[in-house]
Amino acid sequence: METIGAIKEKIVWASKVLFERGLIEVYDGNVSYRFSEDYYIITPSHVAKNALTIDDLVVVYFNDRWINVKGLRPSVEYRMHKLIYQKFRDVKAIVHAHNPYVVALTEIIPNIDEALLEATGETQYYIPDGISVVPRLPPGSLELAEVVAESLKGPNSLAILRGHGVVGVGETIEDALHRVLIAERNAKIVYIESLFKMTLR
Repeated sequence: METIGAIKEKIVWASKVLFERGLIEVYDGNVSYRFSEDYYIITPSHVAKNALTIDDLVVVYFNDRWINVKGLRPSVEYRMHKLIYQKFRDVKAIVHAHNPYVVALTEIIPNIDEALLEATGETQYYIPDGISVVPRLPPGSLELAEVVAESLKGPNSLAILRGHGVVGVGETIEDALHRVLIAERNAKIVYIESLFKMTLR
């Protein structure tokens, strides 16, 4: 089992990957890891992801108490992470980003979940439990948290939040992050294919 220090470093790393890939802006998105049955570790609210440190991370207990050495608060989406962990025992990591291509194409392409899964041959291997689509709901709301947790199809799946972003889950931070990155890559493929189809008409 990885140490809590190693897990914190991976949360910081994943947050910076999201920022560098253009999937979040400085205050966007959130990453968490369930370290035990009692608590999970999550990125803080309103701290720049490109400058995040392990001391910025917040320990959140499942009774909604939290601890941070700097007095920081957890991400406003902490309840979404909590409900997902409570639903899926096998989920250890959650990554939430604001993938621009996925968000845009969800409003344009019918059955975007199927389109993303079929974009490349290995996608169903990387997201074996499938992709779900969640309606527009207020960010940070309990309603959004409940609907996302309910919509996820399994411990190795991804949810698209209309007008908002995506949530990838998995057994490791790398797995959850990879699902978010794959979704954006596939959305770009679907977009490029659609442009060529239009020019060939």
